[in-house]
Amino acid sequence: MKQTVSIFAPDINIASKSSAIQLWLNRKNQFFSSVLEEGVSNRQVLLLGHASFVFSALICASFVSQVP
Repeated sequence: MKQTVSIFAPDINIASKSSAIQLWLNRKNQFFSSVLEEGVSNRQVLLLGHASFVFSALICASFVSQVP
């Protein structure tokens, strides 16, 4: 008599637990990967864009500041 092992359905498809946003964030960004000639994910591109935006805002705020 063979012994069978049962696997619960949620354990079979782990990818279904990931949301569409997480899948997109982990996907390779084609444009920046071709420019930098290295694998760059969409998450890294968003972090780089956010850091650039914040740095630009801080620099601009220092020139517009009302306090001498």
